[in-house]
Amino acid sequence: MLIQSGARRSHIENMVNEPQQIATVLVTVLLVEQDDNTTRVSFRSSGEVDVNKVARQFNGGGHASAAGATVNLPLDDARSRIINALTAVM
Repeated sequence: MLIQSGARRSHIENMVNEPQQIATVLVTVLLVEQDDNTTRVSFRSSGEVDVNKVARQFNGGGHASAAGATVNLPLDDARSRIINALTAVM
């Protein structure tokens, strides 16, 4: 989709922050499939969920309200694992 639109990956970096403007949103996640068939994951939290704990499950890290990881899986597989991990902590 990025190639088709002429956008760059850097154009979507901050998209993970936008849903946090909604009062009822607890966690947002941005998954970006990389050229090497891994998935870059960015997590944001309103503070009620420690997303660093989730990121660490995928060899990532950060802070309780902002964290990230690179998952050695293609996008669809990474999405399933991320959802399962978040569901377990929520």
